[in-house]
Amino acid sequence: MAYKAVLIDDNKNTVLSLEYSLEWENLGIELAGTAYDGRSGKELIEKTDPDIIISDINMPYLDGFTMVEESGKAEDRIIIVITGYDKFQYASRAICAVCLRSATAGGLLLRFCNGTDPVSGF
Repeated sequence: MAYKAVLIDDNKNTVLSLEYSLEWENLGIELAGTAYDGRSGKELIEKTDPDIIISDINMPYLDGFTMVEESGKAEDRIIIVITGYDKFQYASRAICAVCLRSATAGGLLLRFCNGTDPVSGF
């Protein structure tokens, strides 16, 4: 079974680079579509029901986290966050906040985000 993925980023060059530089079929992934802002991204997610969402955080209309949350079924998807280095601290805080609501992944990721060794949690 192939996975279905979407690419969402307001930087068109980033989307095109990922779209054309990866061998999606060889990875067992169908690229179901691309979008360039959070609102269009949410519509794309709702239309294609992807297994994998590759998205920027800071985008027009809806940020990446709100877009994923509002489109539903976030806990059933693989979410890959794209962000610039200067936004990494923001991204890690947001990921930790999402993990607080997740009973399955929260502990491990929170340990990692809090600067402790994630392996020690086992």
